[in-house]
Amino acid sequence: MSLLHQRIFAAVLVYDYLIIGQGIAGSTVAMRLLEHGARIMVVDHERTNTSSKVAAGIVNPVSGKRFSLGWRVEECFGELHSFYPRIEKMLKTRFFYPMPLIRIIPDFGSANSWLSRAAEERYQPYVCREEPFLPALEGRYGMMEVRQAGYLDTQSYIRVVGDHLRSIEALRITEEDADPKITPGAVSWNGIEAKNVIFANGIRAKDHPLFSDLPFTPMKGEILDVKSPAPRERIVTGACFICPDQNGTFRVGSTYDWRNANEEITEEAKKDLTQRLEKFMFIPYEVIGQSAGIRPSVKDRKPLIGQHPEHDNVFLFNGLGSKGVSLAPYLSGLLWQKMNAGIDIPREVDLNRFK
Repeated sequence: MSLLHQRIFAAVLVYDYLIIGQGIAGSTVAMRLLEHGARIMVVDHERTNTSSKVAAGIVNPVSGKRFSLGWRVEECFGELHSFYPRIEKMLKTRFFYPMPLIRIIPDFGSANSWLSRAAEERYQPYVCREEPFLPALEGRYGMMEVRQAGYLDTQSYIRVVGDHLRSIEALRITEEDADPKITPGAVSWNGIEAKNVIFANGIRAKDHPLFSDLPFTPMKGEILDVKSPAPRERIVTGACFICPDQNGTFRVGSTYDWRNANEEITEEAKKDLTQRLEKFMFIPYEVIGQSAGIRPSVKDRKPLIGQHPEHDNVFLFNGLGSKGVSLAPYLSGLLWQKMNAGIDIPREVDLNRFK
C-alpha cells in the first residue's frame, strides 16, 4: 500500500467512539467525551415521544417514602451542579434551572420519619429545617424544603446538544435503529468507522443481541401539561409533582405502568394525575397536553453501564430510569474512567453484575 493510500485509510478511522442514541444519556456521554478531546460520531433515530424528551427532568436528592438520600448523592449532585452549568457556558444557552423543591408530608408516620432524617448530619446540605408556608397547598402534617433540587429542560438540552453535534459534523440521523458491525478493535456502520461503540439508546438496547439477557423492565410514564397561576419559583411534590417549565406552563406527573409498555396516552392516567394533584393544590388549573414515554428501567432499579464481557470495544450507558438527569453526569465520568484508565465501574451499576 502506498503512503498516500495509508494516509487516506488512516483518515477514515477518525472516530474514537460511535455513540448510539442522543437522549439524555447519549447527549451527556457525548459532551463528556468532547470535553476530553475524543473524536465521536453520534447516531440517533429521531423520535418525539422518547422518555428523555417527555421527562420533566427533576433533580431531587431526597426521595421515596422514607426520605432517602440518593445513591452516592454527594458525588452525583456535586457533579450535576458542575456539569450542566459548564455545558450551558460552552453552548452559550440555558437549560438547567436550580430551584427549591417543596415536599408535602402526607401522614403522621412520614412526619416522624422526616424529623428523624432532618437531624442527621449527612442531610444538612440538602434540607432546610425551617418549614415553608405555602397557603395554596394542603400540608396537614407539614412541608419540607429540599435544597440542591431543580430541573433540566430535557427537550432544550437534547436540542442544543444536537445542534452542537451537527455544527461539528458529529451527528447522523437515521430512519432505522443503528446496528453497527463489531469486530475486535473496530466498529463500522453506514460508512462510519470507529474504534469503540457506546449504546446509549434507552429501552431499544434490550432488543440488541449483545444485551438481550439483561433484565430491562420497560416502565411507561405519562405526564400532563397544565396552565395555572401557581408560583413558578419552586417545584412541589406530594401525591404527584408539579414542576414549572420554560413555556409558562407546568408539568404534572408521573405515572408508572409496567403492564402497558407503549407510548399511547390514556384517560386513566389523566384522571389519576388530576386526582392526585387536587389532593394538595388548591389553585385552578387547565390541562392543555399529555404525553407518554417508556423509561429504560432495570430489575434492581440501578443503571447498566460499563464494558461488554465479551467485546472490549463495546460499552453500554443505559438503564438510568427516572433518575437519568441526576445520574448521567456522574455516571458518564465513571464510564470515561473505565474506557480510558481501566478503572472498574462500581458493582451496583456495572452491567456485568448480572453475569
